[in-house]
Amino acid sequence: MSSASVPALGSQQRGARQDPADRLSGESTIELEAEAIFENPEVWLDASHPMLGGKSPREFIGTPNEQAVWDLLRTIRRVGQT
Repeated sequence: MSSASVPALGSQQRGARQDPADRLSGESTIELEAEAIFENPEVWLDASHPMLGGKSPREFIGTPNEQAVWDLLRTIRRVGQT
């Protein structure tokens, strides 16, 4: 009986964009999160943001710095709940 090699948790590059087909049920994308928060998510995704060094959230998607957009969305959700 042979055992299959399974990558260790966390072995994927943090912040790297996954193929949506590889996501687990319940996982989201930045685009879906923006749709859940903003009335005009496309406008927010394409607008420059001071918390992202003047770049748009969309510029970070699929880059090693994508986590910065997730952190920003988390902050926006928290502020909206207070």
